[in-house]
Amino acid sequence: MAEQSLNYQNDISRLVRLGLQNKHEDFRMYATRLVRRYRLKDPKLSGELNSILREETAVNAGSAFDERSVLRRLKPGVSSMPRQTVKVEEPLLNDSVRQRIDDLLNERRNASVLTGNGLPPVSAAIFTGPPGVGKTMTAVWIADQLKMPIFRLDLADLIGSHLGETGGNLKAAFRQIRERPGILFLDEIDAVAKTRSDDSDIGEMKRLVTVLLQELDYRDASSLILSATNNVELIDPAVWRRFEMRIDFPMPNRRQIALALGRDFTKADADMSLSSPWIDLLSMLLEGKSFSEVRTDTASIRKKSILEQRPLQDAILEFARRTTVELPHRQRIDVAVSLTECSGLSQREIAEITGVTRQTIRNRTSRHTGGRLS
Repeated sequence: MAEQSLNYQNDISRLVRLGLQNKHEDFRMYATRLVRRYRLKDPKLSGELNSILREETAVNAGSAFDERSVLRRLKPGVSSMPRQTVKVEEPLLNDSVRQRIDDLLNERRNASVLTGNGLPPVSAAIFTGPPGVGKTMTAVWIADQLKMPIFRLDLADLIGSHLGETGGNLKAAFRQIRERPGILFLDEIDAVAKTRSDDSDIGEMKRLVTVLLQELDYRDASSLILSATNNVELIDPAVWRRFEMRIDFPMPNRRQIALALGRDFTKADADMSLSSPWIDLLSMLLEGKSFSEVRTDTASIRKKSILEQRPLQDAILEFARRTTVELPHRQRIDVAVSLTECSGLSQREIAEITGVTRQTIRNRTSRHTGGRLS
């Protein structure tokens, strides 16, 4: 009994000391540890501490952070801005990813049916894949489809020189969607969800993982947590387990790139529009790149056309001269065949651009029977 009393005294003394030193994150972490420690020895104390932690999810750090500056509102869809003409485009997803997104939307739209049968709808999903493949665009589109407000928290930007503020910022973001159901998009989640076995990280970073886990555990099923990462190997296993759905976004294939180019050039002015053969050619030249890289390269082509007052097709041919040499041989042959269809160049000129022999061009064009989109 005396030993148990001494433990109580030590625990209370340490908790008070952390509070007086304004170590808000350490205070909360230690209180969480006491919840577990006294779960069997003193269930009443454990339960009271747990209730307090759940009710007061944000640290009273007042000046340490400003919630309004933490949450950056993404462009909402037509449903939440009825007077606007903003249209959220459907992302260009492959069949596998599209099916997973459809499953998520179906669960959220039929949440009452699921809960009525004792099954909660998915409330946390993580998007993985390289940069620029449509993860953020998909999150915005999901919000538009569900008619829900969406807030983006870029965790890489959030972590600065004042690591102690990051935990409070995380809690502020989660509190926002508890008070007003919506979608919280945690971009670059690996910035704070690093595996705790990484000895190179300081203690504060490891504590952030615990804060994130707690907030994910206390999430409200009426809201939806979406997150994205380019570095799956960095994510702590405990964080993975909090997400009910993982959706892997691959690099776009040639068909998806052609569809993206078709969208962009359809919106352009007449002088910047392209026929289907030229779009097919560009998609071959850009195969293997992300959607964001495709947008960057096409913008560069357009700028050159405008500034040098040259036809858009001439700027594309110049782009082909610069980039074809870096392509695999298969792609260069496809480019050569496509050039014979849309450019009006001779086989000699096409051979100079692509590095493909005239004999190969002749052989391939003689048996070529249509587009080669794959």
